[in-house]
Amino acid sequence: MTTIVALVSVVVLVAGCIGYGLLVTRLCGAHRFILDPLEQQVLGFTVGVGTLGWLVFFPGVAGYFTPTVFWAICLPAASYAVVWWLRSGILPKRPGFSRSEILLLALIACVAGIDVIEGISPPADADSLAYHFALPADFLAAEQILFVPRAVSGAIPLLWHMTYAVALGTGGEVALTLWATVTCWAAVLLFYAVMRRHIPRVWAIAAALVLLTTPAVLYGGGNGQVEIRCALFAIAAVVFIVSSQQYNASGLLFLGGLCAGFFMGAKFYGLIFVGAAGLVILFQRGGVRNAAIFGSAALVAGFQWYFWNWLHTGDPIFPTLTNLLQFPDSSIWTRDFGRYFEETMTQGELPLERTMLNWLSYPVLSVFNLVPALEGGRTGFGVFSFLILPLVIAALMRPELQRRETIVPLAVAFIFFTVWFFSGTAQRSRHLLPIYPLVLVSIFPLAVGIARRACVVTLLAAGLAATLAIQIAGQSVFGLNYINHVFSGETRAQFYERNVPGANSAAWLNREFPEDGKLGFMNRQLAYLLTVPRYMMHPHIQAVIDARPTADDGHVFIAQAGQQGLTHLLLPGDWDRAGLGSGDETPFFAMIGRLAGQGCLKRLKKFQTVHISSRTLRAFGSVDLKNADTFFEIIPENCP
Repeated sequence: MTTIVALVSVVVLVAGCIGYGLLVTRLCGAHRFILDPLEQQVLGFTVGVGTLGWLVFFPGVAGYFTPTVFWAICLPAASYAVVWWLRSGILPKRPGFSRSEILLLALIACVAGIDVIEGISPPADADSLAYHFALPADFLAAEQILFVPRAVSGAIPLLWHMTYAVALGTGGEVALTLWATVTCWAAVLLFYAVMRRHIPRVWAIAAALVLLTTPAVLYGGGNGQVEIRCALFAIAAVVFIVSSQQYNASGLLFLGGLCAGFFMGAKFYGLIFVGAAGLVILFQRGGVRNAAIFGSAALVAGFQWYFWNWLHTGDPIFPTLTNLLQFPDSSIWTRDFGRYFEETMTQGELPLERTMLNWLSYPVLSVFNLVPALEGGRTGFGVFSFLILPLVIAALMRPELQRRETIVPLAVAFIFFTVWFFSGTAQRSRHLLPIYPLVLVSIFPLAVGIARRACVVTLLAAGLAATLAIQIAGQSVFGLNYINHVFSGETRAQFYERNVPGANSAAWLNREFPEDGKLGFMNRQLAYLLTVPRYMMHPHIQAVIDARPTADDGHVFIAQAGQQGLTHLLLPGDWDRAGLGSGDETPFFAMIGRLAGQGCLKRLKKFQTVHISSRTLRAFGSVDLKNADTFFEIIPENCP
């Protein structure tokens, strides 16, 4: 029954998004220019999913963040989509496929099968458990959107997370994970539809399969990571921008601005995308007027979360301006913590100095994993773009192969990458995934065109085959964990104990925790699993409770915990050892040891857990390390 409800929820969500998208695109006049049925549906879904996330914000902040409201928002749009389908007479056709296409479609079916298996498994990605899925669950529990005073994973644009909340609220966890899978597929399907404009169908299918099995897509496609979903908005925005120039249609340009704004409302990097696309528009025919139309639409679509941040912090891109302009200290952020935050980000997220040489060499360093901190191997883009690079260079020397459809997405991607690299933000390769499809949309048709002219199609096909063989093998290895769960009869609790450190402690606390208590915890992956009142004491991205490794003032720590109403703590380490030490010699844990020694913190229970080296490679010998968590009660009368 749970699965049936989840499927119904996802179907209604998809239909509702298409309905909203068809309505908005029709109001903008896109139906007169976008005539291909597949493009109409997928572009409609893209505009519609952004519209859904935008709409849900308002009842959320008003305190009506409930499944009833979600159904009321989705069902009318889904009904409109059904009526539109019936009146348009669009029925599935049976096109003939070549043998090569049948082979590629069979491979896509296999990959999609693994995706579905992940989609019906519990979420296990660390970021998803920490905030991508935890925040929507918290908002649903509170029946309203709450401000979370946490950098990077709290006070951020949450447009996509609004749709996660709708899926979770209407269909439960299975609907949530299936929705993640479907929205990933939507990005690949739109990529295919755009590719099909410029190259034969067989090559477009092959390109879609390359994208679908790209390591960065495998990493984030089936969970809450938003990069591949932001690619959906980026592709649609560029399609509308190019089409608006082709047809001289302001409505299409407005739609492009909406999609760019939805990207802005889903991730801070969307600000860079809006600027990059706006700059490209500015230097085309009718630049100032068109840039104003585009920018106005982007502002309407993307303003919400920046206004929400400004309302609570005075900083729309918290904590960037807070640190840059040295805002006065507040209860949620201080100048001292801001300096620590920037130092930590620099040490952990910026392995490359921001020089021209590193900017030029970044693609090589990432693709060939020459700087492991960029994570270009495990969650990067593979080698396909480099395999076709010689063909692309040759094609760029042929003026007859250069078209607006090639120049615009490549220019947007180039500007985005340049600003992204020099801005000082995290340099992880997967953060470039929203623009990676734009690069492929630009260069792959060039490679196919020159390969056909130079009679080296076989060589290009061989490169494609090698890429797909490597990436599909990687997909198979990645999927083993979920295949084992689905076909072994493993329970949800057993899956989490095997995949999430501390899951056993979360399960026990959900059963035994006092009803009037509130828990402080540090293991961010437990945020989604814990259903008790709680606060995440992250050491690096929040200052409400100072848990930095250097924090050693027990009086301040207990006072801050009291202000948040904490009654208990779940901390890493074995505190049953002699000397009340966890084995961690940092000042923070030394302070915890002193508080325990004073009777301020009373040890109630120890949990044996593990540090998981790799969920994916466990079947191939990856070794998990034994660890422990300790559950404390705060005894106020014994505290400093």
